[in-house]
Amino acid sequence: AAELLDRARFTDFAQRRELETARDHLAELDQAKGRFTANVHHELRTPLTLMLAPVDTLLGGDLGEIPDAQRSYLRTVRENGLRLLKLINHLLDLAKIESRQKQLDRRRVDAGALAQSLIERARPLAERKGVALRGIGLAGLPPLCADIDAFEKILINLIGNALKFTDRGGEIRVEAEAQPQGIRFQVVDTGIGIPANQLERIFDRFAQVDATATRRHEGTGIGLALVRELVELHGGEAGASSQG
Repeated sequence: AAELLDRARFTDFAQRRELETARDHLAELDQAKGRFTANVHHELRTPLTLMLAPVDTLLGGDLGEIPDAQRSYLRTVRENGLRLLKLINHLLDLAKIESRQKQLDRRRVDAGALAQSLIERARPLAERKGVALRGIGLAGLPPLCADIDAFEKILINLIGNALKFTDRGGEIRVEAEAQPQGIRFQVVDTGIGIPANQLERIFDRFAQVDATATRRHEGTGIGLALVRELVELHGGEAGASSQG
């Protein structure tokens, strides 16, 4: 009986060691994957930034006036370059969050004033699309302890997503309400809507809602995935509802 008990103990010990070794190996692989992803994104961002710099120089007229046709092409290059840079930055943020390297620099923020400034930043695009954009309940909000950069990315992505799917003549409202545990922000739009069975998928990375109308719009599904990750890092929750 003693011998059988010793064998059982040894087998249990060996299995635990195997599990610990496998766990450590998986952790090392996960860290290596995170480092590789971050390095790739850095390597992509650097040449892209260097490419955009001379484009800005040409558009700024530092090298003399350029014909309107060439200016139009340069603006297209710049817009698409900035879109790609934004995507790379989002992927880098997600890689940092996944590898637990993303550190929040939390401080007291006038959330209402910051939200209003972001709305004003997005207003020119809304006006070009013929969409009304306004804030509701932003005045008099209590201070919020948040990472300013993360807060801006959250709200800009939500507003940008609403603008993408709201047609001319529609409306977007950024609503805020103070609650005991913090501030609840909502970005409400009169866009095309989302089927009920697709609501959770919009926060998945690279997910696209499977509706014909959405195919008219470009997107990778990165923005809303980043929104949820950053909100949860702050201890909050991100969700969606739709009447469509």
